[in-house]
Amino acid sequence: MPECFNSGIASLPKTLRALTVQPGKFLKFHQDSHWVSWVTWLLAEARTLKALELKAEKWFPLPVLPGLAHLILHMQICEHDYVTLLSSVPNLQTLMLCGTVKACRDGLKTVQMPAGLKHLCLDDAVLSMALSLPPECSVHLNMSLRQRCGKWSLERVVREMNSCSETSAAQRVSSLSVTDADFALWTALYNGCEALSGISSLSISGGSLVIMSLAKFACLSLLFVEAADLEVVIPASKHLTKICVRSGGSLRVKFEDPALTAKYVQSFAVRCEPDVGSEDSRCFARHLRNEGKALVGTMDAGFGLVSYRLSKKQESDGWEGACGCMCCMDCLKRTRAV
Repeated sequence: MPECFNSGIASLPKTLRALTVQPGKFLKFHQDSHWVSWVTWLLAEARTLKALELKAEKWFPLPVLPGLAHLILHMQICEHDYVTLLSSVPNLQTLMLCGTVKACRDGLKTVQMPAGLKHLCLDDAVLSMALSLPPECSVHLNMSLRQRCGKWSLERVVREMNSCSETSAAQRVSSLSVTDADFALWTALYNGCEALSGISSLSISGGSLVIMSLAKFACLSLLFVEAADLEVVIPASKHLTKICVRSGGSLRVKFEDPALTAKYVQSFAVRCEPDVGSEDSRCFARHLRNEGKALVGTMDAGFGLVSYRLSKKQESDGWEGACGCMCCMDCLKRTRAV
């Protein structure tokens, strides 16, 4: 243990599997080498560590962590330091990047990812190079449309998402989470991004949304939509097994094929104002009953909203599974990876 921390932690738990590390609120990272020494010692000693979430303003070298399977990285880093990082975690299975990988003067065009990587999440991450991924690795994109479009044009956002899929492999993007969406931004994104046609999980949240078509997503199996005012058309697909819709205002849910959706859906939840409904939703409820399924309504105390779920066995409204990135701490805990 570093000299300055002899009076601190005497030993680590022998079964430590997940850890989040970040500087204190008033710590100026670049002036505190003691914090870096302590983190380096901590990670070297944590031999049972499987998942690490590291938050820092600037990069510092990590010890070799052969047992680490899951890494969440919040920091700005240059390309060469990023390559050094990957050499420290040779057995990585999931990686979540939150921040910017900056170009160096002698920049790299492509970076080879660990051979065992199964899931990569780009959480509003900006990359200066292409990533060469293993054949079985899937990509999750998590982005704030309004934040992105505040910095760049929407056309650049679309190009970036398309190029991400192309540099990774065709149809590699399997999951997309979009926040701060509105009708214009979502429509432009939907019409412009052919790279998204192969996704299986889609999560959209925004202020006022009208989503008239999701037909492009032929492989979609999980759908989560949340907005203050919402109109959404549920596509006809036997693959769509989980649907969650939440609205705090006006809501209209339409179904391209209500009978088909009712037959194959396994988890369905709607959260909205009381007495919000339409002939479309009543028709869908009838098809559910024909399949031996029924909607159960419960009042949310304090919110003035009502939740409809597929059965009493479905205890939650389903939103806790909206992420689907398989890389964040919530996903790792939900899937019992840690």
